Amino acid sequence: MPACCGGSSCSCKIVSGTNITISGSGSAVDPFVITSDLALEVQDTTAFDLTLLGEGTTDDPWTLRVDFAQTASLSDLPDVAATQPNGGQVLGWNSSLQQWVAQDPVTAPTGAVTHDLTLVGDGSAGAPLGVVGDATRYVVADGAGVGLTTEGINRTVRHFVNTADRDAAVPAPDLNALSMLDSTPGETDYWNGTAWLPTKDNYDQLITPGPGGNELLRLSGPWTTQRLTFLVKQFSAVSDGSGEVTLLGTTDLSGRAGIISTVFQVTGTAAMSVVPYVSGAVIKGKVWHLTDGAAWAGQAVTGTVTAWLY
Repeated sequence: MPACCGGSSCSCKIVSGTNITISGSGSAVDPFVITSDLALEVQDTTAFDLTLLGEGTTDDPWTLRVDFAQTASLSDLPDVAATQPNGGQVLGWNSSLQQWVAQDPVTAPTGAVTHDLTLVGDGSAGAPLGVVGDATRYVVADGAGVGLTTEGINRTVRHFVNTADRDAAVPAPDLNALSMLDSTPGETDYWNGTAWLPTKDNYDQLITPGPGGNELLRLSGPWTTQRLTFLVKQFSAVSDGSGEVTLLGTTDLSGRAGIISTVFQVTGTAAMSVVPYVSGAVIKGKVWHLTDGAAWAGQAVTGTVTAWLY
């Protein structure tokens, strides 16, 4: 019960307040009812968009969401000056104003940037920094960037997908340039000046020759420790009246100093044997008929000649 104002009987006065409404007479059948009608409103600014969410109840309290407006700018922040920036300017801290202000970017003065001998120039408009190329080491610096010179490219093993890509490659190969094709992995070709050919099988000899040398044919000097070249030649000829054929002629031996050994492997069905031997500055073969052991004149001879040249 409400407290009395004094005396044996009293009454209480209930007065409505701001946003509060009181209804009812206070009797048992018409009790007092106190209601509240609270209206909240938010107002946007040029810097912030405000949104009020919720019903103001325990289960759904009011929530104020703040978003930057599309018209907001950096100068709306309290520590950013309102000065309108020019193109290319950046924000820099001004300790006197205690604010971030728009200013030109600070760059090092001309000559303040030190560098080694791989660069030239001082970084100014008249002398921009540039990379120094070293053509003697196959490095070039030009408008396309830093890379290998043509000579440097031709001194590496160049890789191509197929022969069409290799034929269209730039720069063009120079003598003895090497290449490999994805279409024939594991094989290396060399440029002989007009065409790509498989690299020759050159081997280092592993045995020191004995006194006087052991050459089959010495053309211009003894074999010592130089590289050997393994020659394979497909042979077809007709034996002369003496039953002889020339297996390795002057063209085959051009530029060579001699021959270590020569072997002839007969092909076909004729019963013959061809024995290689030295004849002057070439290698000939004597054709023998295996049925009677006689020299075989006018006989077609086919086979493979193999020889170690130096």
